[in-house]
Amino acid sequence: MSIPLAGSILRRLSGSRSQSSYLRLFLESGIGNAMFLGLFALYEWRLESALHVFDINQDGIFSGNEISAAQGAAMDAYINDAGRNMLKLIAPALFLAVGAIRCAVVAWRKGHPKRKQ
Repeated sequence: MSIPLAGSILRRLSGSRSQSSYLRLFLESGIGNAMFLGLFALYEWRLESALHVFDINQDGIFSGNEISAAQGAAMDAYINDAGRNMLKLIAPALFLAVGAIRCAVVAWRKGHPKRKQ
């Protein structure tokens, strides 16, 4: 619902339908990136909250009776984050690249209309 509305607002602001289509494509990429990073933050919050359940005295350090097999599994899930951190860095560039490719395809199609058979 927000994407068509954003496209119509951009069309009114820019005055040109072709410019607004490019802006809309980049706006869609930005919204997609924001949604992805929001879901990613929610997932990290879930991992952290699952781990903090085992911190009985709330000091941020696991010691003594706080250490268990379940705590170890939660800690393993939380610290195995190399892939998650790399994805957090790669995702914005990926969404930007997809937006640029989509704009290039739209521009190419406008420059090369379909041939009539």
